Amino acid sequence: MSLDKFQLNPFLIRELYKDSWVIPDDVETVLQPDEDSGIKHLGSNHKHILLLLNNPGIPFLTEEDLEFTGKWLVAVNLSLADVAIINMATHHYSISELKEAFLPEKLFLFDLDSEKISLPFRIPVFQVQQYDEVTYLIAPSLKTIATSNTEKKQFWNCLKNMFPK
Repeated sequence: MSLDKFQLNPFLIRELYKDSWVIPDDVETVLQPDEDSGIKHLGSNHKHILLLLNNPGIPFLTEEDLEFTGKWLVAVNLSLADVAIINMATHHYSISELKEAFLPEKLFLFDLDSEKISLPFRIPVFQVQQYDEVTYLIAPSLKTIATSNTEKKQFWNCLKNMFPK
């Protein structure tokens, strides 16, 4: 059995990470795919923050990526309820479709470039970029960031810029 397709029950996730994550009370809805917008995603998007991933072969993200995402979200005082997570590996949505469906204020592209969402320009990796009332960040995959101290430092510096205290 492949661990790439392994999914944990939301109640088990809450118990496993109760001391390290901020889990919202509506954890069931946060960790279940949501298609109200017409775009399949995880999270409730309370703070209008989009996380776009490139994870072929899995619905959203791996358990390790979910754990790492939970940690950096907590570090900037957010939770899974504050974001919407979309796997762009099999679907191609333009920035206009994403803006209409999610009204993003901040948009992270992990292991994707700006052309994937039809932005009219390229954004270098780890450069926080403002455009049309949205703050963008292009970054390597979550796995790459989680396993590389150099990448993790660069990512953290970007997060401090995007979420000043």
